[in-house]
Amino acid sequence: MSGEQGVWSGERGVGSTMAGKLFRFKNFEMGDDIGALIKQYSIDEICVAISNISNETCMKILKRLRKKNIKTSFVPNLYKVFVHRVNIKHIGQIPIVEEDEGKVGKAYLTIKRCSDILMLIILMILFFPVFLIVSVAIKTDSKGAVFFKQKRVGINGKLFEIYKFRSMTTESNPYAVNPTDQNDARVTRVGRFLRKTSLDELPQLFNVLKGDMSFVGPRPEMPFIVDSYNEIHRERLKVLPGITGLWQLSGDRKNAIHENMDYDLFYIRNMSFSLDIAILIETLIFAFRGI
Repeated sequence: MSGEQGVWSGERGVGSTMAGKLFRFKNFEMGDDIGALIKQYSIDEICVAISNISNETCMKILKRLRKKNIKTSFVPNLYKVFVHRVNIKHIGQIPIVEEDEGKVGKAYLTIKRCSDILMLIILMILFFPVFLIVSVAIKTDSKGAVFFKQKRVGINGKLFEIYKFRSMTTESNPYAVNPTDQNDARVTRVGRFLRKTSLDELPQLFNVLKGDMSFVGPRPEMPFIVDSYNEIHRERLKVLPGITGLWQLSGDRKNAIHENMDYDLFYIRNMSFSLDIAILIETLIFAFRGI
């Protein structure tokens, strides 16, 4: 490429970087647009990253770009198989793609569980007054139980009951789509504050105590959503679910979990003690911003 210039084509459109800036071109097609883009941005290399592209289409694109003296590369069509867990090695001059099982070491899991128990003890002591205050506030604000319980799917597809402070009215369907707006009529007055500060998640400390959850990991989903999972989605069931994770800290947290699977797949592939600490620190910062 010329410096930092380049362009790529994908299912979400086309992007171009120029002098450190990112440009996206939606509804991009390999028609006359490519010539205009090449001229406008002085492009000399293109990476085609369409996951479902056929070999025939690849050859057509390659032939067209060769005529314009554009260097071209392609992302392997492996996403639907295991693109999130592959290693590339060479046998002689031949590139070989192999599946990485991504097994987590026993030492890490032991340290993670011990850390969970230690943090659990500390938080139980620190937040005991908060438990009492929130419980009284919920009972005073609206009728119904203090705690909300719901079936979720955990590691290896095991069902468990997740605990939260009740933030919605008792008439609300417990398995309906979660509110994305603080003004949702289902959310109580106290519930708005609890959801804004993430204090509604505090009772999940009991889930950590029981071993159904960890502090950091993919969020556990409802059974009917897991029933629609494909093979890639089920990768997130191989690890213990968590109270917080990368998805909750992202800008996509308002969207459904199963629509933003890349965050969980990245975490599972890169699980480490240092990553867990970074996520916990960022979660604390995020929570205090909401207070």
